[in-house]
Amino acid sequence: MRNAIVLILLVLCVAACGDKDRVPRHILSKDSMAAVLLDMNLAEAYGRNMMNTATNRPDTGRVADSLREIRVKTLYAQVLQLHHLSVEEFMKSYQFYESHADRMEDVYKIMSDTANARNTAIETRRRAEEMPKVWEKWFPRKAYSRIPFIDGH
Repeated sequence: MRNAIVLILLVLCVAACGDKDRVPRHILSKDSMAAVLLDMNLAEAYGRNMMNTATNRPDTGRVADSLREIRVKTLYAQVLQLHHLSVEEFMKSYQFYESHADRMEDVYKIMSDTANARNTAIETRRRAEEMPKVWEKWFPRKAYSRIPFIDGH
């Protein structure tokens, strides 16, 4: 009897020590969930901004909140379609992560890191595009166009 109890406890300990990052098969991975949620956040911001921009025109008046919600829901559906997910698949995964706060925190960390990396890339590209303009502001092209090693002259 004592050996049976020890065996049961050993099996339970081994089962409890499984991979904590592993999720059930029907649940999105942390990376996939982060990608979907990030796209949904961007879609919501875009949809709300687009509707707010429309309301700033004098001839359109205020756009009802219900129209904003319809637009955002349409964008959500497009995000799910982009990620080849049904609403049910997404909701199962969302509810799973919602009930596992530590895993949801990991998902939000991935989202934050991804958004920061995208912002850095955009800012780097913007600065690279602006650099020639700054250079020409201080040194107009006509001032150095006759120098033989510049522009292959």
